[in-house]
Amino acid sequence: PIPRIPVMQVYGRCVHSGQSVCLNVHGALPFLFVDYPGPMTVEAAGELIRRASEELNGRLGQLAVHQAILVRGRRFYGLDRRRRPFLRFSFLSPNLTNRAATLLHTGQVRS
Repeated sequence: PIPRIPVMQVYGRCVHSGQSVCLNVHGALPFLFVDYPGPMTVEAAGELIRRASEELNGRLGQLAVHQAILVRGRRFYGLDRRRRPFLRFSFLSPNLTNRAATLLHTGQVRS
């Protein structure tokens, strides 16, 4: 069970009636993608996900990673049309996403 679930509030105006609206989105956890450098075997991916999640939780000093999975997708920037493997880390708090990205980018998480 997740101790606290972030709630995202989206404000806007209804096109047809012109009324102001507020949409509360529950259960949308913040996440980030990381290039997956390893071999595409279930065992290797599972081991890397486990080690990286444990190391991130340790470095952030709390239970931070809610879920880590291997996914395929295209890079957001660039003209690369190929689908590549990525690790998708979901976090329990939006405050931890930037700190986790910094740890991963600077190589402080070695998994």
